[in-house]
Amino acid sequence: MAKTKQPSVPSPAAPARGPVRRACKVALGCFVSGIVGGVTEPALYGLGLRYRRPLIGLAVGGFVGGVWAGATHVTAYIMGSSSFLSILGYVDGGVLNTVTGRGSEIGDYIVTHEGIDFINFTGSTEIGRHISSLARMTPLLLELGGKDAAIVLEDADLDFAADAIADGAYAYSGQRCTAVKRVFATDSVADQLVEKLKARVEKMQVGDPRDGAMITPLIDEKAAESAMELIAEALEKGAMLVTGNRREKNLVYPTLLDRVTEEMEVAWKEPFAPILPVIRVKDIDQAVELANRSEYGLQSSVFTNDINRAFSIAERLEVGTVQINNKTERGPDHFPFLGVKASGM
Repeated sequence: MAKTKQPSVPSPAAPARGPVRRACKVALGCFVSGIVGGVTEPALYGLGLRYRRPLIGLAVGGFVGGVWAGATHVTAYIMGSSSFLSILGYVDGGVLNTVTGRGSEIGDYIVTHEGIDFINFTGSTEIGRHISSLARMTPLLLELGGKDAAIVLEDADLDFAADAIADGAYAYSGQRCTAVKRVFATDSVADQLVEKLKARVEKMQVGDPRDGAMITPLIDEKAAESAMELIAEALEKGAMLVTGNRREKNLVYPTLLDRVTEEMEVAWKEPFAPILPVIRVKDIDQAVELANRSEYGLQSSVFTNDINRAFSIAERLEVGTVQINNKTERGPDHFPFLGVKASGM
């Protein structure tokens, strides 16, 4: 049997300008300080993360080698071209490198390489756990999945809440770890909120992003199939279809589901698609209990006109960040961003 050729890794002793720094590497979607391993999954900001993560390593004088998810090799190659960034005057040739191949092979090799000092991974909880099992004593920063909840109280400004939730749930076709992925609405306002969400969803342009569409194709047809399976399972168990449930290849139309219950997968599973389930609750205690029952703990939103009540609820939510009267979102890069439980470490 022929031996598999191991991917080359920049030498930790490679020269750098200024103080000597160790090389910076990226795997499936990971990053490392000193020598950094970087990995990202395909649907997560295909271009944005490929700039944000390597630039951190470059800023401290490191060398960066990137290995990205297979579905984004072209984007990663363009970004990783030394000539591309050299034109902008940022780096010299050989400082920023891109490696293509199977992430399960190259990524595993990089995160277990003895030269790696720190690993930063952005992607699914499944892959994050895999990397954690391989990393042994290497320090980790894992930014993983989420099932971010928007909790809408009876005193909330429903028009304002509907605008924020619709944008937070459907932007990037829901392919964000910080997307609003479920809504908990008290019985007294649920009917009104669902109607307002429906009106906004049905106005969303669907199609080619070059034409200004908000809802665009998912990363691949497998992702679209998974999304439609979640919708079908919820409808079979009694959820109410408000709008959507349409697919054209890997383009899934924005779907709004009402009267979703805890027995349905869509109440717990991260769809990474333009699907928003509304779960009706009798009071705030039930909303908090259901929100905290998730394995994830990335972000939540609370919509209310009572700021003291908002902070009281925020303290009870088991998440990394609570947005008050705002959609769940990352925020500026200088702002702390991390989840708890299965959302990161």
